Amino acid sequence: MHEPTIQYYDKNAKPLSVRYGEANVTDLHTMLERWLPARGTVLEVGCGTGREAAWIAARGLDVTATDASAAMLAEARKNPAVASVRFEQACFPMKEGSPLLQKRFDAIVCIAVLMHVPDNDLFDVLFQMRELLNPGGRAICSFCINREPNVADPRLFINREPQEVQLLFERIGFSYRARSDNADGLGRPIIWSTLVFDYDSTLGGRPVDQIETVINHDKKTATYKLALLRALCDLAQSGYRNVQWHHDRTVSVSLQLISEKWLYYYWPLFDTPDGTVIKQIRGKGKLLFGDDLTALIEQFSSQNQLSGFHCALESHRLNAAEDKLLKSALKKIG
Repeated sequence: MHEPTIQYYDKNAKPLSVRYGEANVTDLHTMLERWLPARGTVLEVGCGTGREAAWIAARGLDVTATDASAAMLAEARKNPAVASVRFEQACFPMKEGSPLLQKRFDAIVCIAVLMHVPDNDLFDVLFQMRELLNPGGRAICSFCINREPNVADPRLFINREPQEVQLLFERIGFSYRARSDNADGLGRPIIWSTLVFDYDSTLGGRPVDQIETVINHDKKTATYKLALLRALCDLAQSGYRNVQWHHDRTVSVSLQLISEKWLYYYWPLFDTPDGTVIKQIRGKGKLLFGDDLTALIEQFSSQNQLSGFHCALESHRLNAAEDKLLKSALKKIG
């Protein structure tokens, strides 16, 4: 979440609470009435003054409401209609280990939040929303699409096309259900787009979705997963005849072939002019196969380095010491 935006809401919580209470939200509540489940649990991301949380709870749903601003949560708790709502301070994307990440909900409502999310956090926010939903759960998001910049307002506003947001949701396993564009409830020249999605856990389990999740969501403190993806791509393009297809619609690839790819990928990271090795896990980690690879590199330091090793390997001219180091490195890579 954009820190200056949170600070703005902390500083202006009271006047904003009064102002937002004057908004005409008939169109928004009509969408919520239609698409929220009749019963179950609902998480509101960015509840602000608690207006929607109170409205949803009044319909008999079990509501947990979150916001990144402590001051806005304090204003929300003053509403006598929110007695049954559980409020939690949470800044999306939440840090690993956050207790809320262990819970699951039947629906998620995210009103006037996505435009405050920086581009580099957007995927993680949507991914966490998906992880917080039960299979078959529903996500309802509303965001402005044409707000003019205001230099006097420090909040982050990113106008995103509804189709862009729809694509992001669909790429991580959501099915699009509905869209509604409405005028601003305070009479400002702003259009609000509300999108409705269902979480289809079978879509999110597609191999392409799992791969994209690794690329976009997983931590990049180590190169292992990226190296694995690169090896699979290389084998798919140049060594596809080594891939075995099975009757249960799975495929298998030789671990030896992947290990050999890794050896070639990591060789330049260890064969540096000043001997400095690019380490893993923010510079603290050590590759298990690093010592064997370094020793193998030293064997070919006077034999044209990686090119010399490749020629010796392909022509079966490795001596006993070189072959031993190679086998040890490949075993540890595997």
